[in-house]
Amino acid sequence: MPERGAEPRALFLFPDEPPQSDAEVCSGRYRNWLEGEPCPYSEAGRMPWPESADPEGGPEGESAPRCVTVRLGRLSDWRAERGLQFPRELGSRPLLKCKQMFLLVLAIGREGGPEGEVRRNR
Repeated sequence: MPERGAEPRALFLFPDEPPQSDAEVCSGRYRNWLEGEPCPYSEAGRMPWPESADPEGGPEGESAPRCVTVRLGRLSDWRAERGLQFPRELGSRPLLKCKQMFLLVLAIGREGGPEGEVRRNR
């Protein structure tokens, strides 16, 4: 069983490549994007936890990390158009775009943590 918090919070999707975890992309390690530096919107090189649900807070009123800018629809609707590879069970989740212009899908429970843990604004 993985250590608490070791699970990916988000999977970043790139055309014709397997998904990359937030630990790789937000830290700046993946292909040295972000010039090898952690994303300025990250929490210690990880995707921030979604903020508590609030009608103005996330895309279309859903809870989302503060770095998410756009909800693009269901991930499964984008597979053919963008050549995105992803685990089939994530197909019904929303495809999101972050402030760094990367496409991603949240890998954590809808309420903000692994299988339902909610993180509140600090």
